Amino acid sequence: MINKRADTWSEVIGEPREGFAMFLQEIPVSLMLEYGDVLPEA
Repeated sequence: MINKRADTWSEVIGEPREGFAMFLQEIPVSLMLEYGDVLPEA
């Protein structure tokens, strides 16, 4: 999954994959905001 995202991001920004770092981190939904509202649990 991260390889596909890195490839896509590389194409969008025109920077080679070696030129940036990408991290995936899982966080509780209670710490996420969307349009100013805390997201509901799934």
